[in-house]
Amino acid sequence: VFQERGVWQVGVGKDTDPEPGVVFATLAEAIQAWNTQIESAEPKSVGVISILDNRSYREDLSGALPIRIPEGARLLLVAAGWPEVQVEGGLPGETERRPGSFEPRNLRPHLLGDLGVEGTAPPDSEAPGEFVMDGLLAEGRLRVTSGHLGKLTLRHTTLAPSPSGAQASLVIDAQDSE
Repeated sequence: VFQERGVWQVGVGKDTDPEPGVVFATLAEAIQAWNTQIESAEPKSVGVISILDNRSYREDLSGALPIRIPEGARLLLVAAGWPEVQVEGGLPGETERRPGSFEPRNLRPHLLGDLGVEGTAPPDSEAPGEFVMDGLLAEGRLRVTSGHLGKLTLRHTTLAPSPSGAQASLVIDAQDSE
């Protein structure tokens, strides 16, 4: 379980009932929510998108809808449950999902499509952002586009060629990425 204060978090699941702003049916909706919140007046610098099931997600998450990572931000895209816990002082049976808490156990969701990541920190930034992908099978291209992304971390993740064949699984276009 990862816990940190001031974390923005959403879940994605086909086997979980959608809950506006909390649980989405598609990765595209979750990424759009992240990109929107980082442009808000008080953005959270740490974000988690938890994929809550073992299902396949056939989505193109590149081109017009890349994941944007601003200066000083860290986004985790993880295969993990997001437990509902009893609301402190709430009614019996009243539960909530707390941002910053997830359980990476026995899940291996499948992304079938391309994923784009774009660092948006200024070129001279001493704290460019970070993107972490953990526990996914990604069949398609992961493309880090031109910009300033400080760190890309892939853990327990398999990048497989796209079904059409000949394209590389990981493409780094960014100039200052590790």
